[in-house]
Amino acid sequence: MASNRLLDRLARFELALAHFNACRTSALPEATVRTGSTQHFNWIADSARPSSTYYNRAIASEVGNLHTTLLSELPDCIAAVEIRPAEVQPQIVNQLLSTGFRPGSSLCYLSALTPAKPMDVQLQVTRLARTQTDPFFDLLESSGVPFPSERRAAKQNFYCTEQFQAFVATDVKGSVMGWGTMFLNEDSAFLGNSFTHPEMRGRGAHAALLAARLNAAAAAGVADIFTDVEHGSQSHANCERAGFRTITINTIWERSA
Repeated sequence: MASNRLLDRLARFELALAHFNACRTSALPEATVRTGSTQHFNWIADSARPSSTYYNRAIASEVGNLHTTLLSELPDCIAAVEIRPAEVQPQIVNQLLSTGFRPGSSLCYLSALTPAKPMDVQLQVTRLARTQTDPFFDLLESSGVPFPSERRAAKQNFYCTEQFQAFVATDVKGSVMGWGTMFLNEDSAFLGNSFTHPEMRGRGAHAALLAARLNAAAAAGVADIFTDVEHGSQSHANCERAGFRTITINTIWERSA
């Protein structure tokens, strides 16, 4: 079972990642996202995406530090409350229901220690340099994410940096199989969900991208490495084979419209 200290670190770090992602993906020239805290909650809110439960949510600042009166602390813009297993108590559930929240999706978080020695990367995996943002945008477009020239110009400083690293896996012919990212903040790293081209699946790209990023995290000297997956998925199994362990499955309680 994960320690409360680790879960609290994860919560703070994951909100920092959400704030970064909001700025990185915003369609507006100026960021509209903000973070804040009350005595018992940390939260994020994005006025440009008011219905998003990812960009407008709160989580207790300490595991289990909830009771029914605390929900009144939250700003009206909060669209979701992320509840950890220790916080699923009858009085909390009843208060959430009575104030218009309903259980929605879940988030399965995993953590890993930095590898003591470099992991074997079975495929060619390259970390993209700062000058390779355009090729990375081309890859994102190939997966269905539009990146016109004006968006590239506005967002290029967020990509292929020391803080937000991009890795590409290729086969022996040099064909791109897939890619993944890693976000670094202070002494923690978060591995983003990797993408593998459908025709390349089942050939080890996901495992190779995991190993390469774990090695990069170790080289960066981080203390904790996190990721999230769909519970019970192939990605979940791959992560556990790479040394990750499930530390919590949180429920997102969404405010009813």
